[in-house]
Amino acid sequence: MQEELIIDEKYQKGFNHGYVLSEHEPQFAKMLTQKNVPANEYFTGFKAGREQFGLEKMRDRLKDLPDSGKGIDKSKGMDKNI
Repeated sequence: MQEELIIDEKYQKGFNHGYVLSEHEPQFAKMLTQKNVPANEYFTGFKAGREQFGLEKMRDRLKDLPDSGKGIDKSKGMDKNI
């Protein structure tokens, strides 16, 4: 039997609002998460949505970096240039 993941509706709304606001008004979203707001499901989701947007943005930036072939040889854990 497959278990369903049940997400609180307030958390889901907060997550979506945090994600979208971080995309369009990042400074405002940051300001909202820095305020001393009562801990509730909505703001817990809001913070998670903001963090998720930041992680995805960072991952996209890393994809755009050129791979020069230099750096760490991951198979041996050593620098290729030494």
